[in-house]
This record gives sequence, C-alpha cells and structure tokens, in this order.
Amino acid sequence: MNCLDPLRRRLGILLASAVFILFPIAGANAASLTLVPGGWTSSDQVTINWNATGLASGSWIAVYAVGSPDNGSYLTSKSISGTSGVVTFGLLANGNYEARLFGDGGYSQKQATVAFTVVTPAGSLSLSSSTVKVLESTSVTWSSQPGITSNGWIGVYPPGANEYGSLIDIPIQYVSAGTGGKLTFSAPNTAGSYEFRLFADYGYTVRIATAPFSVAELIGGMVPNKSSYASGETVTLAWTADAALPEGAWIGIYPSGTENKYGTVAYKSVTAGSSGSVTFSGLASGSYDARLFRDSGYDRKIGSVSFSVGAAAATTSSTTTTSTTATTTSTTVSATTNAKSDCLFGWAETNYGTLFSPRGPLSTSFGQYYYRYYSQTNAYLAVIAGNLVYLGPLSGNQLADLGAVSTWYANAGCN
Repeated sequence: MNCLDPLRRRLGILLASAVFILFPIAGANAASLTLVPGGWTSSDQVTINWNATGLASGSWIAVYAVGSPDNGSYLTSKSISGTSGVVTFGLLANGNYEARLFGDGGYSQKQATVAFTVVTPAGSLSLSSSTVKVLESTSVTWSSQPGITSNGWIGVYPPGANEYGSLIDIPIQYVSAGTGGKLTFSAPNTAGSYEFRLFADYGYTVRIATAPFSVAELIGGMVPNKSSYASGETVTLAWTADAALPEGAWIGIYPSGTENKYGTVAYKSVTAGSSGSVTFSGLASGSYDARLFRDSGYDRKIGSVSFSVGAAAATTSSTTTTSTTATTTSTTVSATTNAKSDCLFGWAETNYGTLFSPRGPLSTSFGQYYYRYYSQTNAYLAVIAGNLVYLGPLSGNQLADLGAVSTWYANAGCN
C-alpha cells in the first residue's frame, strides 16, 4: 500500500465536509407555498399556507404580477418567521399573480413560488330611471356575487372619467356586506350625462359595475291671472314645474329687460313641489317679468312670464244691478265659449301633437284664463279676453299672444 493513501482518504473526507458546509445539499432548506382552495375575486382575501426550514431573519413572502422580476417590482408583501404559517393578501385587482418566498431579507434566496388568478367579481347596477331631473331622487339597485365587503361603495362620475379625482360632488354611499340591496341618491345639480359606479372595497381600483344615466334641467312656467293690472291691484301667478322643485326655489319680479342678478323689485319663495301660486301687491306702473328660479341663486331660471301694471281704474258712485235673468244668460255665454275653446284645444292637439301632448287633459279656469296644460311638452294653451295665448318651449317660456280666438275658432271649425 502506498503510504500516501491514508492521507489522501483523510484529505478527501475534509474536502467533502467543506463542500457540504459551503453548498448545502438540495432539500436542506426545503420550502413550499400552497393556496387554500378556492377561486378569488378582487373582493376576496387570498390565503396561502407556507412551510420552510432554516429560514434566515428577515424572510418574507411577496406577491408579483406574473413575469415581473424579483427585484423591486412586488405589489405587496408579508414578513414571516419560524417553520410554517399562513399569510393573506387581499383586494387585488383582477389579473394573474405569483407569490414568492424569499429566505432572507433580500431577493437572492427565492425558495418557493405559487401562481394564482384574481378575477373581477360579477356585479350589476340597475336604476329606477335612466333619465332624471336635476336634484331629483333616483333609486339604485346593486347586486354582486360573490358578495362584496361592507366597505364597498357607489359613487357618481362623468362617463369615461378617471376613478381618481373625478368623483361628482354627491355623497358616496357604502353598501352593506352581502349580495345586493337598494340605495337612494339625489341627482347632480347640473344637467348632463353621468354614470353610477360600484366598487368592491374602500379604494378606487376594483370597479365591478357601471350604470349610465342622464340628468335633464327642470322646466317650469307661470300663468298670471290677468295680462295687465291696475296700479295697486294684486298680481296672482300660478306656477308649475315638470318635476318637484327643491327647497330654495323662488319667483322674482323684475322690470322688463333687467338682468337676473339686478333689479328685483319683489320676490317670494315657492313651496317645494311641482305646482303652486304666489301673489304680489303694491307694484308701481310699468312692464314686468316674473321669473321662476329652481334654487336660491340666479343661474337656474326655469320659466318666466310678462305682464303690465297700469293706472288705477276709474270709479263711479253709480250702482249697477244685474238681474237674475241676465246672470243666467253671462253663464250660458261662458259655457258656450268654453265648449268652443275645448273644441279648439282638441283641434290643436290633433294637428300639432308635437307641441301639445298628452292629448285630452282637463281644461281649467284660473281667473280670466281658460286653459289646458300639457305635461309632456310643458306647454299651456289658453283663451283670455278674446285672444288665444301660448306659453311653452316654442316661445322660450314667454307668454305669446296668438291673436283673436274667433279667427282660430273659424280655422278649427269650432264656431
């Protein structure tokens, strides 16, 4: 035997030991990541079990988009210690992900990975109406399966606007945890196109449903009980709107031609609702505009009408007595005139349906006016003092004199 053989064997053993110390055999620090069974949506917590041995201080698990490099591109992370445990990562946007376990405080000791997919939860929004008036209430029904958290919420946005910084100034509302419910919102203050958006959590990233809607400006009108008044006579204005007016709506009296923000000689608040009347007294002689505003400012005028105030009517000391027979006869004439007017209104509805709709509303007497109001087209057609008058969108919501009603009776075949 060569005398060097024992030395060689001893040196081989030492070298093998050194290799083992510098380069541990595979499996010495074995680690694993396993997902708790289930499908994950962006409203869920993703739960991961981990097992490892020989972890260094500062070990951690991070979530990456699939294909992202280890260094500096993780989305969220959790520190770990010991030999096993559970970590959860929640409220991730839909996409493909990978959890990676690192055996030290850096990126060099990646010991295990597991892939998973997050999908957007199925959900929907439905509205009580896709068209509402400004500030009108509307109901929003929401559903989501699986259920979203109690931090889910609904807000209003312009169509296509970015989630951040574009939320319309209407209070958001949180949904209760579960699979569905109904909330009531007040429509935006400005006419235009909007959309409700349902989010799965307290942030902006997980939008699960959208519902578009439009907001229309209120339309209103007024009818005075007379077209002209004597000085000192009370002016009565009947007003209507195509939806309930909010608190703060008002009617102002202006000298004709003055701007909305200047020259108001009298004003009165109107009760919240869609119709009513107000009275004004003590107006000096002149021409006036009555203007209806839908809120406490001057920028939302939704209707106006003109009238005049003249000299006081002359008075006499004589007394006129009307006989019962004569009175019964000022009644027959009125009934005949109203019947002819109804005939004329029906003719207008048949021949000009785009202006006067719906057909056949009840005729109403108000002061010296005998009229019909058409709610769908927000228009009035009235007979007063031998003339036919119109108030509606075609006249810019100004009272328009259409001429002698006798001519219209003849044209309509209502004589």
